[in-house]
Amino acid sequence: MIGGQRRHMAAFLFCTAAPAIAFVPPQPASQSMLGQRAGKRIAYVSDLEAQPVSKPDSTTTGFSSMRPFLSGVVLGLMLFSMGTAAPAVAADLKKGEAMFEGVCVACHLGGSNLVVEEKTLQKEVLQKYGAYDVNKIKAIVAGGQNAMPAFGNDLKAEELDDVANYVLQQANKGWQ
Repeated sequence: MIGGQRRHMAAFLFCTAAPAIAFVPPQPASQSMLGQRAGKRIAYVSDLEAQPVSKPDSTTTGFSSMRPFLSGVVLGLMLFSMGTAAPAVAADLKKGEAMFEGVCVACHLGGSNLVVEEKTLQKEVLQKYGAYDVNKIKAIVAGGQNAMPAFGNDLKAEELDDVANYVLQQANKGWQ
C-alpha cells in the first residue's frame, strides 16, 4: 500500500510541476540577448530583419485565457484519480443477507440472540456494547466473542464486510 502511495505522490508532484515548466510562454529575444547567449550563432542572427510583433487576436488569446481552467481540470482529474486509486468495494447487502441466513440465523434469528438473550443485534444494544460500527461487527464475526465462535477462517474479507453491513442496516431498520 505504501508503494502505491509513493507512486501516486510522485505522479502528483510530476504532474503539478510539469505544467509549470511546460507552459512557459515564449518571449521574443532581442538581438543583444541572442548575441550574449548564442556566441558563434550571432552571424546568422544578424542577417535576419526585425519583424514587428503582431498584436494578439481572438485566435491566440483563446488558449492562453483557458490555460488556468485547463490546468485546474487536469489537477482536479489527477487528484480525483489519486483519491480513487484503490477504490473501496461497496458492500453487497444481498450477499450479506444470504450469508447471515446461512450462518448467523441459527443464533441470531430476526436480530435476536438465542444464546445470550440480552446481547441482541438491535441498534440500542449494539450501541450499548460499543458494537454499533461495521468494523467492530466484522471483528466480532471474524474473531468471535464470549459464546460466539469465530468465523474469520471460514469467511472471506468481502463476506465479512457484506454480512457486517447487512447486520448494521437491519439494526437501523429494527430488523423488520
